[in-house]
Amino acid sequence: MDLGIHHSERTTNLNNLLRFIGRKITFFRRIRGVSQAEMADEVSIEKEEIDAIEKGKKDPSITKLYKISQFLRAKIEDFLPKKKCEQRLRSDLSAT
Repeated sequence: MDLGIHHSERTTNLNNLLRFIGRKITFFRRIRGVSQAEMADEVSIEKEEIDAIEKGKKDPSITKLYKISQFLRAKIEDFLPKKKCEQRLRSDLSAT
């Protein structure tokens, strides 16, 4: 089924989403005053993987996203863009 979205556009959208999720995780982690190493220990994910997720270079599984959200006392949806900010997300990420 062709939705009119080219492969490169889907890849760009996914990369933008991963960077957005990573930034939100970093934001919540810093608010909680926790290092990547401390969070990694608590959620049983390697620190290097936490770093890659926060940089948007690794796609976290739903299980890992759940563990991270529980540790940070957040909801999974807190890490996802809201409809209102989709335009801002596009402009923010295109500037990086």
